[in-house]
This record gives sequence, structure tokens and C-alpha cells, in this order.
Amino acid sequence: MNEAKVFDKEAALNRVDNDKELLQELIALFFEEYPAQIRRIETAIQNQDTKELEEAAHAIKSALGNIGAMRCYELAFSLEKSGKTAELSGVRESFDKLVQEVEGFRIEAEKLLN
Repeated sequence: MNEAKVFDKEAALNRVDNDKELLQELIALFFEEYPAQIRRIETAIQNQDTKELEEAAHAIKSALGNIGAMRCYELAFSLEKSGKTAELSGVRESFDKLVQEVEGFRIEAEKLLN
């Protein structure tokens, strides 16, 4: 099985008709909204609110997919599924890994887009 890329620049650029400036804007917008989005997921986990976890993870998952953050996308999808199935074992670890991978994505995106 192929491991997802930290930053799939080609796929992300394809989504925006190879408009690098637009992709940069989308990534910047993601990081503006990221603190609130990640807090929403963390609060849902703390409160064991499976519906909120599903919705919050879905929202961030979509944004991550649009900007080519594929490892992050997969982790957010896992959190979304956990919320949907109300299976909360391991969600804290998945959340921590998501936070770590988003930082890795930030570094890769900055390198590849500059």
C-alpha cells in the first residue's frame, strides 16, 4: 500500500487549474481557520461528543483534501469515521497525530510553494 504524501502538490494544483497563487491563498486561509477547527475537534473528543467529532473532522478533512494535505486528510477521515461509528478508542492518538502531520504539511507546503 502506498503511503499518502505529506503534500500532494500536483493534485492540489490540478484542483485549482494550476493556479499557484490561488493554491497559496487556499493554504493561507486554511491556516487562518485551523486553530478554531482543531479546537472544535479537541473539544468534541474531550466531551465525547461523537456527532460534533464527525462534523468537525469532516469539515477539516474537506479543507485538507482541497489543499493536497493527504496524510492529514486520511487522519481527519479516521476521526470522522470514529465520530460516525461512536468508536472513540484511539481518537486522542489520531488527534495528536493529525496535529503533528498538519505541522509537517505546513513545512512542506512552504518549501514547495516558495
